[in-house]
Amino acid sequence: MVDFISLSLLEKDTHGDVLFSWCFPSCSYKEYLVRRSRLEGTFIELDFHYGRTLDKQWYYVLTTAVGADDSNLPSVSAFSLVLVTRSFNPERAHALLEILSARYAATGDITGVMGDYLVAMTAGSFKSEWGAFDAADFPDRDALLQGCLRDVIKLFEVESIIIYTALMLKKRVLLYSPELETMLDVTRSLPLLVWHRQCASLLMPAITSDPADLTELGNLPTFIAGSTENLSSHSHLWDVFVDVGDETVTVNPSAQEDLQMGKLHKDIAKFLVTATEAMPGEEEGWDDQEVVKKLALKTKEVLANLKSLADTDGNVTREALAAKQLPRSIENFLYKLSVAERA
Repeated sequence: MVDFISLSLLEKDTHGDVLFSWCFPSCSYKEYLVRRSRLEGTFIELDFHYGRTLDKQWYYVLTTAVGADDSNLPSVSAFSLVLVTRSFNPERAHALLEILSARYAATGDITGVMGDYLVAMTAGSFKSEWGAFDAADFPDRDALLQGCLRDVIKLFEVESIIIYTALMLKKRVLLYSPELETMLDVTRSLPLLVWHRQCASLLMPAITSDPADLTELGNLPTFIAGSTENLSSHSHLWDVFVDVGDETVTVNPSAQEDLQMGKLHKDIAKFLVTATEAMPGEEEGWDDQEVVKKLALKTKEVLANLKSLADTDGNVTREALAAKQLPRSIENFLYKLSVAERA
């Protein structure tokens, strides 16, 4: 059985009102999903996006425009199907929602949509005249590897090391891009910098200036959040602010001491930049998976060195680090890293 939780239908009528029309089996946060559907504002045909629900599940939204002459849905101008699941797998959700949305747009019959959904959930696959779906084509691990890490590194160049360090230390990273697709792509790529953590659970894409969202972020000790709104003024919420459009990475003054750079960071920064450059005789540098793999090996070396400094209880103390007479920035980084790794 696939880990689907619910499927919902939201419709925008020709008068501009948004209705939560249907849900199976049930939904306890209807207003939340209506806000997240983007039906209340402008929309793009076949607009797909995703985020986290109030109870830390994943929601995936596919919005479809309805033509004015469509006899199957005569009073509807657009509709969204919302899939809620336990796991992070946008590609699987998108594939299923495309088929279900095509069926509903063609027939206006939600009963048939529910039937296909139930078969997908219980059997994992189905075929219909609107397409074929097989959950086995979309392993969860592949979803974690999807991203554009090379592009992210090329975008921020040496400043990528700030993001890497912040994630290693489990800091709060907030990303901004006014373009929804870009925001989602870059946000989901950042966990690849710390592959050993497998930290998709830290992702908080599609955050807004809604007070409930800001309160939720304020209660989290660490996150990788993305927004199409510039939330940089809420500086109490973030340690590192990433502006994709401006290609800048800003460190909050309160986090500057923890994020001071030393030789170790400079070496990794050089590695990151080099990884995106073409080697002699090659047209381009490593692909995303090669970058992830080689960076993971670099990180493994750092963690192995850290482990060698631990006492018999596995703790790295300030005294042990001071005895090594390391530069202050490296000593502080290693100590904070040991705390992050134990957390």
